[in-house]
Amino acid sequence: MMGKEAFETMWISEISPNQYYVVLAESHKTKYRSVVSVTAISNDKTELTMEFTGEPQGAFTKILSTIMMPFFKGSLTKMLHQDLIDIKQYVENK
Repeated sequence: MMGKEAFETMWISEISPNQYYVVLAESHKTKYRSVVSVTAISNDKTELTMEFTGEPQGAFTKILSTIMMPFFKGSLTKMLHQDLIDIKQYVENK
């Protein structure tokens, strides 16, 4: 992110086959939750959606995230969009 590499431990906390899965992570006093959902639109079309939330833990982290979020929102949106494109390309080439 922002030109820097980082490694985080993530785990799947919930799954409903052919519908969605939930991924959780905790880092730098923030809890992260991603939900990836698959919805059949027609026989040959499927919609893939992703929801992402980050919940700061602690007063300092909450204040810092409130200040910094406007700066990171655009980059985060672009990264999540690119993730969806990468998944789409992988599936279509399989």
